[in-house]
Amino acid sequence: MSNGFKKALNVGLEQLVGIVTHRIRAILDSVATVSYDLSEAEYAENEVNDPWVQRLLHAVETNTGWLQPLMTANKYDSFVHLVIDFIVKRLEVIMMQKRFSQLGGLQLDRDVSALVSHFSGMT
Repeated sequence: MSNGFKKALNVGLEQLVGIVTHRIRAILDSVATVSYDLSEAEYAENEVNDPWVQRLLHAVETNTGWLQPLMTANKYDSFVHLVIDFIVKRLEVIMMQKRFSQLGGLQLDRDVSALVSHFSGMT
């Protein structure tokens, strides 16, 4: 493959990632309002009503899944990894600003496990 074609392909992939990440950014930004300084009642409520993880995963699937049959396996994996990289970096910034109770730490562990499980199945 020529260098110019590879460059054009990478630019297109980056633009596609930019479009998708723009669509999921509002959900990521809403995580900033979610508390991890939880009481037992709040922790129990989060077990029943997930505050953000499922909405994020649904948005990622909605905005990426339809592209899988249109892309080669390698390019789709590259695309998904770029989207995941954006999500992880954004969540890291948000989480570093939060206070955590012990139950909040358990909630974060559960949230991260759900994300890892879902994302590992996407590629």
